[in-house]
Formats: sequence, structure tokens, C-alpha cells
Amino acid sequence: MKHIEKLDLSFDIDALKQGLCDVLQICDWHPYHNQIGITQSIAADASEAWHDAAGSLLYQWGNDAFDENGRLKSIANPKIESEFSHLVKEFAGTIFDDIYHQLSSTYNLGRIRLMKSRPKTCLSWHTDSEKRIHIPIITNPGARLVIEDSANHLPADGSVYLADTTLYHTAFNSGFQDRIHVVACVLD
Repeated sequence: MKHIEKLDLSFDIDALKQGLCDVLQICDWHPYHNQIGITQSIAADASEAWHDAAGSLLYQWGNDAFDENGRLKSIANPKIESEFSHLVKEFAGTIFDDIYHQLSSTYNLGRIRLMKSRPKTCLSWHTDSEKRIHIPIITNPGARLVIEDSANHLPADGSVYLADTTLYHTAFNSGFQDRIHVVACVLD
């Protein structure tokens, strides 16, 4: 796959799916971002800490995202990606705790999130400041990660991928089922 490397690491897909079911019994998806943070910043409020890592660190996505000139509103005092190095307490002892520890033993990480793409949706064409690790949990053949000129389907089989999201990319879900990945920001 162009711009995506399959890593020599995997997780049990049934454990990932069960872990997701367990998480969704105690945590809600962020209402604007369809994300649940596995890590949080040290300064996060203890209530709903799983939303601390959701969304952009730079822009105010949501119902009131654009100013009167049609430009994205910036966050006044943005957090730094490296601040998100603390596991959210609700994830202690879960498969996501295992993922956090295995990935952080090899990589310098920022936010780790569960990210959901609803059916028939697409992200903007953008770049990120760092590469991202993807672990698909739920997917369908119509879910693709597009980097530059390459569209790739990442199967939900426990595999772990490193995607060069510093290049222009998007993700779309043209299927009729949610697409849910663990996504970790790689700082080195």
C-alpha cells in the first residue's frame, strides 16, 4: 500500500470488538467529532476525560466552526499533542490499555482515540502534523483511507498500520456500516 506500512504487530480482533462494546457501555462518542479519547492531557477534567482528546487541537469544529468571513475559527489556547500521554482511567485493564502500552513502548505518542466514520461520510482533504497509526476494529469494503493518489481499504483483522498523514489525505466511508479505528498520533 502506497504511503501506508503494515507493522509487525497485531491484536486479537475479537478482543478489540469486545473492548469496543465494553467502552460504549460507559463512554459516549463526542457529539461533533465521533471520537472517544483513550488518552487525555494531564489537565483534563475527570468527568468525561474521554472527550479531552477529541477533535482538532487547532480549530473549533462543531456547530459554530466558521467566523463571519467563512474561515475556520482557531482555538485560542490550543493544547500540545505531546500533552496527551495519560491513559483515561476508564480504559485501565482493557485491550486499549494493552494497545497504549505496546505502542508507547516503541513510539513517542500523542493522542490515541477511537474514531468513527458514519456511513456515507467523508473528511476534508487535509494534512496532519504527524503520522498516524491505525488499528481497524469495524469496517466495510466502502471505507477507504486516501493518501495523495492512493485509496486503501484497511481490513479489520487485528493488523496495525502506520499511515503517512503528513501528506494530503482524507478518509471516506461509502458503505452502510460504521467504520471504527483506533488512531494514534506518532510524534517521532
